[in-house]
Amino acid sequence: MNKIFNTKKNTGFSLIEIIIYFALLAIISTLVISSMISLFKNYNIVRANQDIEYNAISILDKLTRDAHDARSINISDSSFSVAQGSVSLNIGSSTDDTASTTIKFYLNNGKVTYMKNGVDFGNLSTNNITVSNFKIYYISASSTEAIKVELNLEVTPHLHSATISKNFYTTILLRE
Repeated sequence: MNKIFNTKKNTGFSLIEIIIYFALLAIISTLVISSMISLFKNYNIVRANQDIEYNAISILDKLTRDAHDARSINISDSSFSVAQGSVSLNIGSSTDDTASTTIKFYLNNGKVTYMKNGVDFGNLSTNNITVSNFKIYYISASSTEAIKVELNLEVTPHLHSATISKNFYTTILLRE
């Protein structure tokens, strides 16, 4: 006849299996979390480098465009060869030779500031960037003027303790 066997299986986990699974889960979670933290740190470093590059391009491009439009450099209102330098440019109007505009670039509280005809137009650098060096050198030849610019930008990325610092250089010849 048909015999029905009582085959009851243990369908659970033993205490040792649970401890092993939790240990493996903890190890894998630690590896994933540390990888994510490292990824975020590296992202912040890359982002900080991009911010520095963007600010350098913005500052030097504005200074270059205005210097190319300038008729002369106002030497008495400029500070040359110092870390917190400034340069004042005289820009003549294309329609009227008697009308002129004075544009000044200077370092103020770690920011490069732009001033036009005595009116402050604000910072050319963003809030997270510190300008530690804005040195302007005056170069004069018999028929032309030029300025050499040294710019040092610094930033401390989020989740990172070291400060990133980069130097930028350019020389701008004034058009005649």
